[in-house]
Parts: sequence; structure tokens; C-alpha cells
Amino acid sequence: MDLVPAPSGKDSPLKSPVVEVEAIDMVSADVQGTANAEKPACMGEEPSQSEYETDNDESGDEWESESLFEDAIQMVRDEQLRDGVLPDACTLDEALVFRKRLHEIGKAAFVEETIGQDTVTAKKLCTAFGVIPPAFLEGAPDETYHPLLAIAISREFSRRQKLPQYNTVEDAVKLIHESKNIIVLTGAGISTSLGIPDFRSADTGLYAKLEHLGLSDPQEVFDIHVFREDPNVFYSIAKDILPTEKKYSPTHGFIRLLQDKGKLLTNYTQNIDNIEANAGVLPERIVQCHGSFATATCLKCQYKVSGDEIIEEIKGGTVPECASCRKRIAEDTLKPQGMKRKRSANGIQRDRKESDDDKSDDEDYDIPTPGVMKVSGNAVVASGTVC
Repeated sequence: MDLVPAPSGKDSPLKSPVVEVEAIDMVSADVQGTANAEKPACMGEEPSQSEYETDNDESGDEWESESLFEDAIQMVRDEQLRDGVLPDACTLDEALVFRKRLHEIGKAAFVEETIGQDTVTAKKLCTAFGVIPPAFLEGAPDETYHPLLAIAISREFSRRQKLPQYNTVEDAVKLIHESKNIIVLTGAGISTSLGIPDFRSADTGLYAKLEHLGLSDPQEVFDIHVFREDPNVFYSIAKDILPTEKKYSPTHGFIRLLQDKGKLLTNYTQNIDNIEANAGVLPERIVQCHGSFATATCLKCQYKVSGDEIIEEIKGGTVPECASCRKRIAEDTLKPQGMKRKRSANGIQRDRKESDDDKSDDEDYDIPTPGVMKVSGNAVVASGTVC
């Protein structure tokens, strides 16, 4: 990272020494002592209409500054705070107190209670939320750290908090035993023990194995436009994300157990392998967020079949064709009918003999082909839309 000179109080593009309320969705709060012109306001006053109507260049400077801070963020781990490896940083105990307090009273009140009352500097407070103040700000006024602090506070506040009363496996078992209407969220990790790769692991993930397909983005393998253009791309890898046998993992078995005990409300799964069905989880208890191989639909005639009917073709890496289309084409070929000649651009029928040098037989006559079967849901997707 290239370092830039530390901004001075005068020349800094951060024109207002305020922890930006809007940047972190804070509710505006008044701070005691804002009448003192020499002491910067912590939360700031509501800007007037004229202040909103600032020059575009100034607005651009502010966006540049925010981007600069985002790019400059480096994180400090709790063990580093515990070991005191970062100068002028919060101790781990101090950091935990600050984090707890933030979640107790909210962002606006927290900033007022800390920065507003001068109980801690913005520079030091950044470290409580795991952010190392960047070197290029060293020596700058403390208010220069306010945008960075806003980002750090926003990140911490958006994190889901661990329930403090649950810390052990025994605690989890007790909670499950006492609970009903349990929602289970699952992803690719629960199927990897069956030899099905996840998507994003560095060396073994599915996306890492798709380089040979020449896609600009590995996720294009699930793009409906790519699928319509060449279904071979999807079906060349589909066999890798299907179970070879009707097996299921212990996690799938656990979900079935929750169902049998009357505790399972819904299993939301990102997986498309449909292994939940192998374990006996009922369809009404499953939401397959990305679709599944349970069914397939013809792109031409919309004929739908069970995934089991095309599973052998998928395992062989071939493109499954629509049985209904094939049957209809076969029946049509048995009907006595003349070949339909194509018309030229001016609407006059072309003589077959005259066209021998111009077009091949395939181009002169429409040759029907069966439709391609697409698995259900958005296992093949278009811009995130279920198709």
C-alpha cells in the first residue's frame, strides 16, 4: 500500500470534525458543550439546507476520503490486544467492555458517551473494534479518525451477538432438547463427507476445478444464458455435485431426527443435491433455496420429469434430452407429409435444384430436435432470478 502524507487539520478533506451520523445510520444526538466553539461537536448538528447543497467537488472529496479509509483498514486480533503488541491500543478487557456497551445503548448514545465526553480518543477507540489506525494518519488531529471510527462501529454493531448463556456442547444439547420449531440452515459443507465438493475451497472446491472451461467467472457455469448457449458446460460438471449412491451424511440424519422428534420447523438449504430426501426429510419441511436435482423441465415444451429419470445421463456427463419431444418428433416423422420448401426473401418458392449450390439440406429444411432438460429451481440461474 502506498503511503500518503498525513493530512493536516487545515488541508484535510475531512472538513467537519464529526463522527458522521449518516455513515453509520445513527440517530442524531445532541452533545453537551456544543456551544463551546473551541470544542468540536461529537455528533454534529443537523445541517442546514445550504450545507446539503455543497459543491460537487467537495462531495467527491468526502467520497474519496471514505474510500481511502476503507482501503486502509487493517485488523487487530483479540489475542494481539491481550498481549499488548499494539502501542496506544485498548486492552482486551477494555475492548470487550466497549463492545458490550455499544450493543447495550446503540451507536449514537455510545459515541456521545465516549467521544462526546472525551473519555477516550477516537484513535484508541478504533482498536477496541479491531481496527488498526493507518500509518498515514499518524500525527493528525483526533477528529481525523472519526470516519474510520464510524466504519469500525458500524461493522461491530451489525454483528450478531453470541448468547452468553450458551458456551458448551452440553448447553447446545439442552437448548435443542427444550426447543420446538427449530430452523436449520445448511450449505455445501454437510455433503462434503460424501465426496461432493463445496464451491469455494481453494484447491478442492468446485470453482477451483472449472478453469479448463474458459469461463470469465466460474459462477457462469450456473448462468441460464450460458446454459442456453451450451448446456454441455453445466452438465460437464453436474455429475460432480451429485451423490453416487442414495447415501446421506450424519448431519442429514440429524435433520431427519429433529423431524421425527417433532422439532423441525424448516430446513433451509443452499444445496442442490437433494440429499435431504435420501435421509427422509419431508418435502414440506425443506426450502431448497437454489433449486435441486429433484425435478427437471424441458426448455422447449416445459415437460417435467423426476430427476431420477435423467440421473444416469447426468452421471455420464451428457446433456439429457426431453423424452416428450423425442416422442412427438418420432410421431411426426411417421405422418405422410410433403417437405416444406423455404421461401426466398421476396416470398417466391425456391426451386430445390436451383438452391443446391447456395444452401445445405440442413439449412433448406427445418430439422426438429428435442429440447434440453434443465434441473429445477435456480440451480441454473439468470442474474439471481429463479428460472
